[in-house]
Amino acid sequence: AVPARPDAVVRDGRMRPIERRRVTVEVKQEDGSLAAEHREYETTNLGPVIHRTNDRVFVVRSVNVEWLRQYEGFFELMHVDSLDEFRSVLGRRLMVTSNYTYADVDGNILYIWNARLPRRSDAMADYGLDVPGDTDRFLWKGVHRLRDLPSLLNPRGGYVQNANNPPWWTSLRDTIDPARYPAYIEQGALSLRAQVVLEALDTAPRLSPDDVRRLKFSSRMRAADLLLPELLDAAASVASPSERLRSGIETLANWDRQAAARSRGAVLFDRFLDLYEDAQPEPFSTPWRADAPMATPRGLANPPIALAALEQAVDEVRQRHGDERVEWGEIHRFRFGDVDLPGDGAAGRYGVFRVVTFGTAGDGSRIAGHIGAEQPLAGFGDAWVLLVHFTRPTVTAWSVLAYGQ
Repeated sequence: AVPARPDAVVRDGRMRPIERRRVTVEVKQEDGSLAAEHREYETTNLGPVIHRTNDRVFVVRSVNVEWLRQYEGFFELMHVDSLDEFRSVLGRRLMVTSNYTYADVDGNILYIWNARLPRRSDAMADYGLDVPGDTDRFLWKGVHRLRDLPSLLNPRGGYVQNANNPPWWTSLRDTIDPARYPAYIEQGALSLRAQVVLEALDTAPRLSPDDVRRLKFSSRMRAADLLLPELLDAAASVASPSERLRSGIETLANWDRQAAARSRGAVLFDRFLDLYEDAQPEPFSTPWRADAPMATPRGLANPPIALAALEQAVDEVRQRHGDERVEWGEIHRFRFGDVDLPGDGAAGRYGVFRVVTFGTAGDGSRIAGHIGAEQPLAGFGDAWVLLVHFTRPTVTAWSVLAYGQ
């Protein structure tokens, strides 16, 4: 910004104006009448101003702000009849984001890491926060073509998948090399949820529709499989365990490691893991590594802290629910109007197929659905489940629109 000119900024040595705009909209009042509301905002040729200091102006440049044709792209995808048409629509770069998987009756399968991705002139610059706007060095110009982005068509391994994970492990048998793509394409760890999906697809010689349904609604927690063995071993070495520790270990040892409605131990494990991660942000002794994507993370990082967290978890679950062996579905409920049913499923962070999260009601129960009068719906997760079996001559399909319309 120019201290003497609050209505201007300098970029590449040239003065650029800051425009002020006034927007008026009619807002419905409590009595039903309409009243005009006025707002003023500033904008530059790079984007709208979102913050000012004495000597700086912060603006945001966003593909989401600049592009209004996202739903046109979805509409066109609904009407394609072939793989070529599908790729042609995506190639128009109408959709801003999302992972796309495709399958058809001819046996084609395709994965595309799609994004209306800006072309950065400095591929190695860190855009995690703000970057200087007084030079064109960091200004992105245009967006990448579809062929610039990671994809996998008809891989030899026979499957593609994505569970909101980076594109490099679309298949364990046909990994995508990140070195072939700009460094600013999505990075990060392979989530426990994605590991569960990959393991199921990679180890099964074939899957029937019944197999797929069984997997999709499985609530077994990979996090429990990774942490419990060493937690149980650590407890076994304690010379004089407290009553709380003995009871907690017994509960977890007998637990089926699922977040099923009748599972006893899932509520305790849920609270234990929250407490343990609060005290030990990296819970695993070996964090996730890209060179061992399915063998990591593993191990219990800090057994003494873990055992203390378990004792505290037993205390808290007893205080809130009366018994550390309380069933998951007694506390976690699906509640809509007069319907109140035992819930199942858990957050994806635990490594489950059956992803459901719950909000907290006033009585301490965990709710997916109606949490109270005048309250928005609580929880999220498996919003739409679709299974398509490409049988001939007629395709067979099953779907559940979990949250209705």
